[in-house]
Amino acid sequence: MPKQFKPLASIGGWVLFIQGLLGILYGWVAYLRGVPAGMGADVTKIPAWSIVDTALITGAVMITLSVCIMILRKKME
Repeated sequence: MPKQFKPLASIGGWVLFIQGLLGILYGWVAYLRGVPAGMGADVTKIPAWSIVDTALITGAVMITLSVCIMILRKKME
């Protein structure tokens, strides 16, 4: 393997990890701001797929991918 792959994998893993944490944080902030505004009270008015769901799932997928990248990076040694 070329020696440039290991630093690129590290950078990619950290970027995905930080973006995943920010995505989960954004999802929780959007959820907690929406509940007092009345969005959480009436279930029929909440869209089936909201921005909160998207942010939380995207954050979880990014964190999972960052772990996979770090495992593959370790195997490059």
